[in-house]
Amino acid sequence: MDVAQIILNKLADVSPTNSQELACSLNLDHQVIVGGIKSLQQADGLVKVEPIVETSFALTDEGEYILKHGSHEFVIYSAIPDAGIPMSDLMEISKYAKLGVSKALAAKWISITRSDDNEQIDKPTGDDVQACLEKLQDCSLKERNDLKKRKLIVEKKVTVYVVERGPNFTTQRVKEETDLTSEMVATGSWQNMSFKKYNFRSLGIPPEGGHLHPLLRVRAEFRRILMNMGAVDPPTTDVLAHYSKDYVERVKRMHENGGCGSKGYRYDWKLSEAAKNLLRTHTTAVSARMLYKLAQQVW
Repeated sequence: MDVAQIILNKLADVSPTNSQELACSLNLDHQVIVGGIKSLQQADGLVKVEPIVETSFALTDEGEYILKHGSHEFVIYSAIPDAGIPMSDLMEISKYAKLGVSKALAAKWISITRSDDNEQIDKPTGDDVQACLEKLQDCSLKERNDLKKRKLIVEKKVTVYVVERGPNFTTQRVKEETDLTSEMVATGSWQNMSFKKYNFRSLGIPPEGGHLHPLLRVRAEFRRILMNMGAVDPPTTDVLAHYSKDYVERVKRMHENGGCGSKGYRYDWKLSEAAKNLLRTHTTAVSARMLYKLAQQVW
């Protein structure tokens, strides 16, 4: 079923109309009609659409129960004979009996008397709650608020779309092209085609950036914990601007050939690799320097 085409045919006879009326007349779900209207909006000037937010009320499960059986208080009221009834018997009438008695007492429909230490309930008058649920749209604001407090109804906001014929209205929809091809230009067929307008104000996909590396997140969490325990950051400003060539050579020999009882790592040591920045949680040289400094203090 082409809902959009059906809406166009309706607009040819009646304009303006709204999505609720269309849904009722076509016996379709309101959201199906809304989808058809939105597809018609894609064509430039085909229809004019104005959204209107309407508030409606729907019954909850308990509200449906009351609509069918009567309010809890009225069920209690109706069950009381002229001579009254013991409270224990009344509690067995309905699963909502306790709530019904409470509401009936608050409405002053019933009263409780004591006779020989047995509570007795006597009656007076009618069911306004069920009547209000039957004609929900005609209820006063106070009555609706009372029903909402009792959770018998829920408020729903529905967007209804008023639709009317646009300046370029037609019942014959033409497919709008999205791309201009070289063939269209060569044959000149583009002159008789309808092209979909580009939305140059639309935003692109936001770039995925600015996230912390997982290791940095863990480091930041540990740092926060240690700082809260009283620790302080060691100074990390002791950076050499120039390397000592003799020291670099000693490091190179130690890595490649060993020394001082060590066999070394037995690989070609490169200064370019050693100078690279590493993602790590601490700097060994800084830690060693700080430990040495602390060891020189008198405790």
